[in-house]
Amino acid sequence: ELMTGAAFAQLSEDEQKSAVSHINIFAECTSEQKRLVLRALQNSGEKVAVVGDEKEDLLLMQQADLSVWMGQPHHPVWQECAQVALQENQLTTVRDAIEMGKNSCQTLQKGVGWLSSFRLALGVFALLGLFLSYSVAPWQMLLLSVWSALTLPFLFSKYPQVEAYHKEKH
Repeated sequence: ELMTGAAFAQLSEDEQKSAVSHINIFAECTSEQKRLVLRALQNSGEKVAVVGDEKEDLLLMQQADLSVWMGQPHHPVWQECAQVALQENQLTTVRDAIEMGKNSCQTLQKGVGWLSSFRLALGVFALLGLFLSYSVAPWQMLLLSVWSALTLPFLFSKYPQVEAYHKEKH
């Protein structure tokens, strides 16, 4: 569904909050109307990313949860408020970076789960040795520990780096 910025601005605050849940495109928005959309999305519990390419986007970018600059990476606006500056002026870069971030988080969760279960098994193995009067040789523990340390990096090696500048939000 599509709504113009002028039509959105005429709605009450409750109607705006409801509208952002089903409107896909907000067209012909002034800076103030963009701010109303951003506020309605945030009031609905959404995390909002703003992509800016000119000085007029500065205030909006400062209010967003994530701000992305698509102009020159060393432009003063980027240094003032954006968290990410794209080296390429293509929005697909943002989509790709988000997808890579999701994949990296999933891989990290799998790796931590794998390492935790491996270390737990290692601890159980050592405790069983103590209770069953079976001595575990230090080299056996060391070998298992080294094996886990050497195999873990392979879980994290399949993702390329994102080509963007990144800066922590103030």
